[in-house]
Amino acid sequence: MSSIKDTTIVALSQILDPLLDIAFRAGISAREVNRIVRERAVRVSALRLKGKSERGSKSRVAIETGLTRTEVGRILRSTDSSRGATIPQQPSRRVLEAWYDSPQYLSPNGEPAVLPIFGAGCSFARLVAKHGGGIPVRAMLDELLNLRAVELLPEQRVRAKTRIPIEVGLTKTALASIGQRGRDLLNTLVANTRDQDHPRFEATACLEAADPQLASAARRELEAQGSAFIDAANAILESGRHAYRNRRSAGARRIGIGVFYFEDEALPPETGGLTSNGQRRHNLKRSAVGRGRRSTVRKPGSSDQKQPNHARNTVGRAAKDRE
Repeated sequence: MSSIKDTTIVALSQILDPLLDIAFRAGISAREVNRIVRERAVRVSALRLKGKSERGSKSRVAIETGLTRTEVGRILRSTDSSRGATIPQQPSRRVLEAWYDSPQYLSPNGEPAVLPIFGAGCSFARLVAKHGGGIPVRAMLDELLNLRAVELLPEQRVRAKTRIPIEVGLTKTALASIGQRGRDLLNTLVANTRDQDHPRFEATACLEAADPQLASAARRELEAQGSAFIDAANAILESGRHAYRNRRSAGARRIGIGVFYFEDEALPPETGGLTSNGQRRHNLKRSAVGRGRRSTVRKPGSSDQKQPNHARNTVGRAAKDRE
């Protein structure tokens, strides 16, 4: 039976695999990954001990992390490069959100209107000038075209295709998103191991062995449903922000919800049979009690009838006495 530690090691290995793939593609060596892990271990341990109202001394941190007090002290004296590191909202997303939300850029049916690229009225150039953060119109149009978020139409018109552009490729924005969104998901899962009375929402729908054609069709439908859900979630959060914008309260929280689609190779059959806690499921065995035992009935005096040892010894002694 696997222990909690063994199961945790397996879970960490599964998390590390895609992260190491990104690291190697970005030119980060295993030695650098090791340095990052040691530094984060010290900072997480110090913060954890402080949260438990324990004295976060170098000795306690060294005991928990297995590192030397010298290395712990050096790391704690250095600047935490990850502190306060957040992803500012990209100008392309600000432009698309204004296009989808601002009444002057909507058609009569409530959808984003087809805009002329240039013009004195509601144009793409005016939209970019107001919400694009100083990025030139041509550069913003190229960016949205690369993200497949807009479609260029004849007569220099442009139509929005999606509110949520998906960053692809090994770019700074995509890598920063991995850090923040991956951390958001893991923080939710880890929080649910601590607070069992008020768990954070987390749910997954999964088909283990989907036909490739089904996977393609399901992906399109799920992406459409996911975009609609995110639009509704944005509306809820935005209305809440307006309702409470005049209130200044301590302990402000960052809240949100995320949706993502995943797809990989189906697991082979021999890797199945695991329970929810990661342990292999064993077949149940019926108890012999109450089932009755099969027995072979032999005729008295038959040659294959077995006798107890003490009975065979008695018979042997009696035969010798008769001799």
